[in-house]
Amino acid sequence: MRVITAKRIWDAKEKWPHSAKALDVWADWCGPCKSFAPVFEQAAVQLAGKCRLAKLDSEANQQLSAQLGIRSIPSLILFKNGREVARQSGAFPLPQLMSWLRSQGI
Repeated sequence: MRVITAKRIWDAKEKWPHSAKALDVWADWCGPCKSFAPVFEQAAVQLAGKCRLAKLDSEANQQLSAQLGIRSIPSLILFKNGREVARQSGAFPLPQLMSWLRSQGI
């Protein structure tokens, strides 16, 4: 999994417009973000080939975070066909994350 920059998120929407992408918006100072990081990494392994997972540092990309309407972190945004289709805030365990993604058709 890679940390994504503001430019890369928009580039990814262009390069893989038909693939699903889950974006974890986080910050280094955020305790729940740190506890969610290993869960997100486990999901990335389980979803390889089905969904691209990436992380966006909200502190390093404040303008993009504002454009995405981030109000709390961690926030998870799911994109399909280049458009946001779902959003979930908070840190949650792997089974709950996988259940949420399955409910979104992943």
